[in-house]
Amino acid sequence: MVDELQAVVEGLGGRQTLGRAFSSVDDMREAIRKGFPPAVVEELMRASGLTLKELADALDLSARSLQRHRRTGRLARYESDRLYRLARIVALADEFLGDHERAIRWLKEHYTDPLRVESLARRVGMSPSAFHLHFKGVTALSPLQYQKRLRLQEARRLMLGEGLDAAAAAFRVGYESPSQFGREYRRMFGAPPRQDVAALKVETQSTT
Repeated sequence: MVDELQAVVEGLGGRQTLGRAFSSVDDMREAIRKGFPPAVVEELMRASGLTLKELADALDLSARSLQRHRRTGRLARYESDRLYRLARIVALADEFLGDHERAIRWLKEHYTDPLRVESLARRVGMSPSAFHLHFKGVTALSPLQYQKRLRLQEARRLMLGEGLDAAAAAFRVGYESPSQFGREYRRMFGAPPRQDVAALKVETQSTT
């Protein structure tokens, strides 16, 4: 556990970035409670090979918030906790798995395809159940939930940025049923697609 903890600390930038020594998991819990220094984000991006947007998407965090904290202040407790969990999986992957990050990137490239956890697991040499467990440790979601979130985020971007209507956006990201798309979109964003996009456009115009 101590070796794993030190590997996680190194992934987060080490004592120099975190500003303290760690001898136990309790030390890490205390650091999470207080909030990591913003420099941790840059260090974890380097350790995981993820961009800021990829890191934020993978952990369901706000890239804008992380970017803001990188310039000033400390990360929120929930942000620090999710970054810690990612650092822990990266440390385990480096020692045991080797290619776990590749599975996440593969999923992001193929989120419009029907998801097969078995094929993802084979790519990293794990059983489906073990892959599911490790994947959820990184993203706090199952692979299926993660794929659904990626699809809906991309559909939102297509409607807002490219002017697609809901049906066209749903088809583009792999939905066969517009009604299912509408239900899942509302569940995730709190409003039907048309209403949500209209509100986002108003918000964007008011800030420019």
